[in-house]
Amino acid sequence: MTLVTEDKVEHALAILADKDGVASSARAAHQFEAERTKTIKARLMARCNEKTMSAREMYALAHEDYEAHLKHVQILNAFHLCKSCHLKKTRLDVKMIAKADRQGGRSGQYARRKKKVRKSSPAASTPAIDGN
Repeated sequence: MTLVTEDKVEHALAILADKDGVASSARAAHQFEAERTKTIKARLMARCNEKTMSAREMYALAHEDYEAHLKHVQILNAFHLCKSCHLKKTRLDVKMIAKADRQGGRSGQYARRKKKVRKSSPAASTPAIDGN
């Protein structure tokens, strides 16, 4: 049986004690925009005169109204972040960042080897020139 940590309890209480309703209004805005995205796409697909569904969908996804809506959703997603949830990185975030750094050659064995080659003398890394 897993126990609930004290941090999780405090976080839950903070959400429940939210008198301004910031968390609930943020969740409602996200749900509304998700449903609105579907509605806008459906209306644009219905407006299209193409015969195939894939052509209608391509028309809707490429339409300027749909792109404008997606920009609005992107701004909304950036705005409504719960500060207590998104202030510190989770263990999983740290692991994923470290893995991306290793795979990108910014840390780990590959990065150390690259750094060692750069520090070596220019004479050692320059190939010998033949007289031919």
